[in-house]
Amino acid sequence: PYIEDSTMGFFSRKRSNKKQPPKLICKPNDINSFKCILLAAHRNLDLDISWSEASALDSNLSNSLDLEETDSLPIIEDRNITMSRAEALLGYLNIKGGAPAVHPRKARILAQQNYWIELLDDKLEPLLLDIEGNKDAISTILAAVDKQLSIGPFIVSEFTLADIHWLAAYLVIEEKINDCLTPLIHFSAWLKHMQDKIPNYAEKLQPHTA
Repeated sequence: PYIEDSTMGFFSRKRSNKKQPPKLICKPNDINSFKCILLAAHRNLDLDISWSEASALDSNLSNSLDLEETDSLPIIEDRNITMSRAEALLGYLNIKGGAPAVHPRKARILAQQNYWIELLDDKLEPLLLDIEGNKDAISTILAAVDKQLSIGPFIVSEFTLADIHWLAAYLVIEEKINDCLTPLIHFSAWLKHMQDKIPNYAEKLQPHTA
């Protein structure tokens, strides 16, 4: 195997003549793994999903980037190419196949989508390292999301990647924050809308508990 692009570092190539569905290898209860599964499910992509605590990435690639193996998950293996890092995978999954990509056509909506994704990355995701200890702070953030959802059925004025990101975060923490959701009427309604957009999403994530 060799690195496709040494400057970017998230692609490696292998020789293979087999035709099969892309493999998505995920880390249990991992927000980035959930994002990939949810986006693929929404776009109805045929993926072979498996779960692992350690990365299957080529060890030479991980070593060249000075990464721990578990830092590389989730990864996708599609024919003769292997990819890692959530942003690269989400971009790939958003274009793969024939279904329309999840991409706002209006600049204003695109900006709002990116704002809410960055807000999750900067404010909520660091708190997930200690959900119990950060429960009050998480509740405050969810209350802000609930207020935003009072404007419409989705986080911005239409279904966007922001909804995918926030649903993935919710699914990581749901068992530990259920008692905080009772007053969040709009957030609860949003979860029902997401079930329409990604039917049976809970079932698609079920293997992570194994």
